[in-house]
Amino acid sequence: GEQEVLGLDQAGGRFVARDVPLAPGRNRFVIVAKDAAQNEKLETLELVRDDVAPRLTISSPAGGSLVRSASVLVRGTAEDPNLAEVLVNRSRATLSVMSFEHEVRLSEGVNRLTIVARDTAGNRTETTVDVTLDSTPPSLSISSPLSETVQAGSQIEVVGEVFDANLREVSVNGVRADVAKGRFRSSVALSPGPNRLTVSALD
Repeated sequence: GEQEVLGLDQAGGRFVARDVPLAPGRNRFVIVAKDAAQNEKLETLELVRDDVAPRLTISSPAGGSLVRSASVLVRGTAEDPNLAEVLVNRSRATLSVMSFEHEVRLSEGVNRLTIVARDTAGNRTETTVDVTLDSTPPSLSISSPLSETVQAGSQIEVVGEVFDANLREVSVNGVRADVAKGRFRSSVALSPGPNRLTVSALD
């Protein structure tokens, strides 16, 4: 039906129609102007009502990831027919249809990545992902045996200290050692003659 014109600026020829109802989705309006002689001019206007925020999915990195590289590539999808932009830590991500990616430089320790998807109507979706950068190798020392030790028997116990906030394992000659309270211990088989013991710590 016709919408009442609530304001008319005679000097400027402007009109204002307030509180025009909009249905969800696309709306088409026909605007007709008539003068006293019944001459008329018709114009159409299309508006879109969008109350739905973008659907945001992060494909990588996974939340709680532990990485050793100084940067991480954030990838995901933002689904919205009126998608305007995706921001990663306030920087605009590269969009390809509804997929996005953006490389972020990391600081040592825990980094919080904030991803925001916004559409042209101003609806927004926000999510966060925590990524930990650990570029420091574990601290490792062997307490026993000392180098050049002469040992009788076919077994020797290797003991030492290890520290890393994200320690995964300690191995001696490829065999996982027992680790507790910053100390590792492993019983290693010996061959007659010189033996080389290689201790590795992995975070």
